Amino acid sequence: MGMVKISANLAEDIVEDMKRRADEQGISMTELLRQALATQKFLQEEQDRGTKLLLKHKGESDRELIGTPSYRTGPARGQ
Repeated sequence: MGMVKISANLAEDIVEDMKRRADEQGISMTELLRQALATQKFLQEEQDRGTKLLLKHKGESDRELIGTPSYRTGPARGQ
């Protein structure tokens, strides 16, 4: 499979967070983005199959994850 270069407009705070996370993990921002997209795809596919995704915090009740968390800082395209 070939590679395609893309360009995206992201808020500065998101880019700074991406840089920090990539540095902490010792990976490139491109690899961080690949991993994030793969994770989102996996979560969405599981939800589409009817899987309940639960968050469990020590000492707290389980919470079901509905949809995928948004990291958007502005309105989605077309809104």
